[in-house]
Amino acid sequence: MRIPNLYLLPLLVGSVVVGSGHAQAACPATLQMCSNVTGLGLPSGTQLIISSGSTALVPLYKSISKSKLLTAGYTVAWVDSAVPGEGSCAGVSRLAAGTKIASTTLMHYAIDDASVKNQCDCTLDADTNVDIAASDVFALTCDATLTDVGLTAKNLKDFKGPINAMTFIVNKAGSAPQAISYEQAFLLFGFGAMYNVAPFTDVTQLFIRSNLSGTLNMITKYLGLKPTWQGQPQSSGGKVLGAVANPTGAAPEKTIGIVGLDALLADGTNGPLVRVLAFRAKGQRSAYYPDALNAGDRLNIRDGRYQISGPAHVVAKVDAGGLATGNAAQFVNVFVDDSTSANVDAFIAAKLTPACAMRTSRTSDGGEMSLYTPTAACDCYFAKGQGLTDSKCPAAATPASPCDGTNLCASGTCRRGVCEYR
Repeated sequence: MRIPNLYLLPLLVGSVVVGSGHAQAACPATLQMCSNVTGLGLPSGTQLIISSGSTALVPLYKSISKSKLLTAGYTVAWVDSAVPGEGSCAGVSRLAAGTKIASTTLMHYAIDDASVKNQCDCTLDADTNVDIAASDVFALTCDATLTDVGLTAKNLKDFKGPINAMTFIVNKAGSAPQAISYEQAFLLFGFGAMYNVAPFTDVTQLFIRSNLSGTLNMITKYLGLKPTWQGQPQSSGGKVLGAVANPTGAAPEKTIGIVGLDALLADGTNGPLVRVLAFRAKGQRSAYYPDALNAGDRLNIRDGRYQISGPAHVVAKVDAGGLATGNAAQFVNVFVDDSTSANVDAFIAAKLTPACAMRTSRTSDGGEMSLYTPTAACDCYFAKGQGLTDSKCPAAATPASPCDGTNLCASGTCRRGVCEYR
């Protein structure tokens, strides 16, 4: 879906189409030290893959854990989002500098039960090395020295995984607009109330992230702002969601925030109380939502019309051949692999778009877009996983059965049990 040109025009009012391991089944009754894996309820010898940085991959940690995709004896533990200064770029900088996570830091770790929370807590009892740095943005966005060459010099690599989008959100109960343009967002978050971008005229109701956040830094690349915005910084996307969903001291329509689409869709409490604004990027004539025809199709992300999007990233130590080493390898090997239906299912469950369903790509945040042809496309499998029907998808030779080694497709290619057209 698209919205007409909104350059400095009155904003429209209306509705929006929005588009691991093997652990225990219950959390310990009391807070345990992270090194005491049996006290955490984990099998003896379990290794924690220590993650620092973005909170955006938390739904993926949980999804991978539920799907038991990590090698037995491993699970992911990540820094609590309330830790001051934590964010995509904080994690990348910490790993690049070799800085350990301080002892007593509160961590969360993934478990494979079926609960919504799907995580337990523990506390570090010693300064601890980072295994993976999770980021919403390219390492280069965080630090200009961290080009591919700069990363290699530090024995690091930026691994790209499934695709996420960053969005502007408003309270669903208010009469806020359907869309926001590049120019409006630039003036609003760059200059606050100075330019009177109605109805967002109260700077105390602009909910943003810190300048170490990948969400803020990715949007910054598309707005041309410095990563110092007007508004009220929140420690996580969940905090932004809560603030926009439950506004205080102002009419709901004055409230606006920024958040990853995955975090919005994964939040069953606050997510239904907010809605995504369509975004008109610089040079575009229309504003686009992440979804085009049906909720969940992510077609505008996949085709590049909704532009504030990019791959999730994991920066990790590598060997001379560029392969992740140590505990990090257990997560990276799943993170970059969209060839299996199990992995793609985990990405979809985490509200991310697998790279095999993408048709465009960029080599940097805000960089030039190019056509992308995945090695093993999954357009039809992705549509099926979202409960949608893609008219381009060919039928199996025997329509009542999925395609497999004996039942092929009438046209196209049989892949992951689905007939694909590319």
